[in-house]
Amino acid sequence: MKNLFSGKMRLLTGFGSGTVSAPKPRILAAVSGGIDSMVMATLLYEMEEFEFGVATVNFKLRGRDSELDQELVRKWCNERKIPVFLKSFDTHEYANEMGISVEMAARKLRYDWFETVIYEQSYDYIAVAHNLNDSVETLFLNLLRGTGIDGITGIKEKNGRIIRPLLDISREEISKFANEQSVPYRIDKTNEESDYSRNRLRNIIFPEFRKINPSFLERIRENIKYFSDASDILSNLSAEVKKRVTSGNHESDILLKIDIEKLLKETSPKYWLYSLLKKYGFNSSQIGMIFDSIGGESGKIFYSKEYTLVKDRDSLILKNGNIKSNSEQSDIFFIDDPGFTSQSFHFYGVTLSFRIFLRSNGFTPEKTSEDIQYLDADTLTFPLEWRRWRSGDKFIPLGMKGYKKLSDFFADLKLDLYRKNLQPVILSRGQIVCLPGLRADNRFKINGNTSRIFEVRVS
Repeated sequence: MKNLFSGKMRLLTGFGSGTVSAPKPRILAAVSGGIDSMVMATLLYEMEEFEFGVATVNFKLRGRDSELDQELVRKWCNERKIPVFLKSFDTHEYANEMGISVEMAARKLRYDWFETVIYEQSYDYIAVAHNLNDSVETLFLNLLRGTGIDGITGIKEKNGRIIRPLLDISREEISKFANEQSVPYRIDKTNEESDYSRNRLRNIIFPEFRKINPSFLERIRENIKYFSDASDILSNLSAEVKKRVTSGNHESDILLKIDIEKLLKETSPKYWLYSLLKKYGFNSSQIGMIFDSIGGESGKIFYSKEYTLVKDRDSLILKNGNIKSNSEQSDIFFIDDPGFTSQSFHFYGVTLSFRIFLRSNGFTPEKTSEDIQYLDADTLTFPLEWRRWRSGDKFIPLGMKGYKKLSDFFADLKLDLYRKNLQPVILSRGQIVCLPGLRADNRFKINGNTSRIFEVRVS
């Protein structure tokens, strides 16, 4: 086991393949006091190729036991004169503040702090004590969650500066080494409970697998390597498919525009749709519904936590932001008279700038873009209102005489649902003055008597 660990450390750090005078890599070992991390720390201590220190966290999740875990690590390091860095977090409080699970909160707190220690103490790598059992458990959990082929590649041995030198070593081998070498460690009693999914796999499901095949961990380990190779191949193919089925655009708010006709010409188009959308938070069930919708009418809309996807005629359009959550907001903002200085505001992904200036002789409005609109400032009553458009809103588009509902105006422009839902309007005394970026209202246009001009810019 020592030789396997030593070889893995050299491979993961690249140490030993360069010049003899190369400096020793500096390793920060994440040690909890449990058997896995204490064995890893012991193996690192016995190696001479590396300089290492220890980082240990008290998450305050198990009362006095958490304190004793950290105390064991501190004492072990001090006896061997190993640098040790200690930190405590109120994990439950942080999880409540962030609206995330305790498990996710602990992970974020842990790795954020590790990165801080690495930066401040000039370490090269973080060594984490995940073992073969952890990797296989992760594979099965990901299968149950439906994460695709990337999810069945297990835990990565190296991810940036995070290395996992025990990943090919089983928990049984680690336990045997700990007993033979009298490695001190503490037992987390919650691991014996089966309330959590990972513990149910560990304590109930895997023992049954061993009855079928005592070497099932080794078989899964071999398959993980094949899955990883297949994932790399598919990743390269996915980049090629993306070039073929996504069209270029110059709209800054569009993250991805998928040509439906081109997508359907690909072999296994549903898989490639999953490959394109999974990183934006859409799960396999949602992507199945999206795929089923591509032959239907335009306007179908789907949401992930942070993104919106719209089925728009011959394309699937992905945009930043969840307009469903935005649409629940009915905020009204007020614009005071900006005078002769420019004011800028950010509104649902759009930056609007306003200013008033005196009309000079020969001034004529620019006709090149609706991103700049000029209105008669003397026809406006400040403060102006600024909100999202609502059903029933109407105005008189510049150049026309009669009223037009905004819904009909948007339909004439063939705006997609995302663009319509985020459209702001500016009002004076309840009357729409303009739709920034689209059209001004005819009632507030510049005329021969205009002396002050109100400018609206969209960027």
